[in-house]
Amino acid sequence: MSPKTRYQAPRRRDRAEVFKAVGAVAVVVVVTTATVWLLRPGPSDRFDGGGGGLFNRQPRASWLVALTVGALVVFVWYALTRVRRRRNLVLVVGCVGILGVAVLAGTLWPDGLLHTYIGIPDESDFDDLTPTTLAPTGETITVPGVDITIPATDTTATPTETTPTEPAPTETPSTGSP
Repeated sequence: MSPKTRYQAPRRRDRAEVFKAVGAVAVVVVVTTATVWLLRPGPSDRFDGGGGGLFNRQPRASWLVALTVGALVVFVWYALTRVRRRRNLVLVVGCVGILGVAVLAGTLWPDGLLHTYIGIPDESDFDDLTPTTLAPTGETITVPGVDITIPATDTTATPTETTPTEPAPTETPSTGSP
């Protein structure tokens, strides 16, 4: 008789283990996508009224949200690994407490949490302005190191009616052919 060849049987994964791995991959993909979307850069000037991700437009709110989510993750991990008795109660009370502190911090943040930046006015806002409404004539504008005087102009002049002139007749040169 010949000896039997032994093969190692392929190890089958438990269904729960597969679901955990798929869930972990999904969480990594969602968090990465959200982070890239929230961190996308905006225009270089801050007065355009938008553009870019939330972290670009509202950095204070972003810090508050990021710190709150971080505190919640650390607390939930701690509660699940260290607390044995009344775990559900500890989780609920702790998460509500962290969220309450975040709301309180957002309310009491110095100079306010959210800022609305004033946009650049449209060109149509300047259509009704004339040079006399921009700066009076004869006024000296002082900029550090430079003095500018706006020359006086006659703003009471009315437009004069012009009469069209006829162009002078032009002669065509002869080509010299008979």
